[in-house]
Amino acid sequence: MAAKLLAVEFNRPLSFEPGQAHIDFVGVRENYRGRGIAKNMLLKIFEEDKYKFFTLDVVSGNEIVLALYEGLGFEIIGKESSKHSRRPGVEFRYLMKKER
Repeated sequence: MAAKLLAVEFNRPLSFEPGQAHIDFVGVRENYRGRGIAKNMLLKIFEEDKYKFFTLDVVSGNEIVLALYEGLGFEIIGKESSKHSRRPGVEFRYLMKKER
């Protein structure tokens, strides 16, 4: 169900640079949050040494996850409007990047 609701958010055209890994979605069931599961998933991804840097987006309204990403070395590098989002309350997305 979530995939259907978020399809518009994730199916926008993206362009990638050589050596870039873009993380589309990190999700943990609500009753399992706070146990380090998302952090451990991301740490496993960072072990992949063929990437020079990692990017991800955080939609407005989900700012609670910013602390996790910043704690793992991501920095906010910009904001992008989501004016035509079909999700209520999603007005923009934070663009984040982590260098090796």
